[in-house]
Amino acid sequence: MKIIAVCGMGIGTSVLLKMNAEKVLRQLELDATVEATSVDIARASRDAQIILTTPDLVPQLQGLPSEIISLTSKRSPKNSRRAFSKTRMQPSGIG
Repeated sequence: MKIIAVCGMGIGTSVLLKMNAEKVLRQLELDATVEATSVDIARASRDAQIILTTPDLVPQLQGLPSEIISLTSKRSPKNSRRAFSKTRMQPSGIG
């Protein structure tokens, strides 16, 4: 599974989202690759199953084939954990 963490420039908020996502994925024993990127690159991407971003960027990412997860707190792993529990992600080896 591929996840992209998205912010305006791809070097600030997206890196924080990426680090939190990787931590939570390890805790949940889920297998995924997480990349930090900008909105422009994300809009051209069609291979990510999940997009992590902030609420203000959701309108710019709508219409992509990825599931969009909007996180209000980019620094909270608990927020990421709750978000992943609501997705279609499955434990390693299942899907």
